[in-house]
Amino acid sequence: MTHQDELKKLVGQAAVEFIEDQTVVGLGTGLTVRFMVDALGEHVK
Repeated sequence: MTHQDELKKLVGQAAVEFIEDQTVVGLGTGLTVRFMVDALGEHVK
């Protein structure tokens, strides 16, 4: 994984902290969103 990808992963994971119950989340495309969705899945598990 490149340094830029590592940064995107950190951003995606950090974004999950802003999501509260009943929040509607608009998603874009790309690697950062993938990391965020993965982290969100772990968060709600």
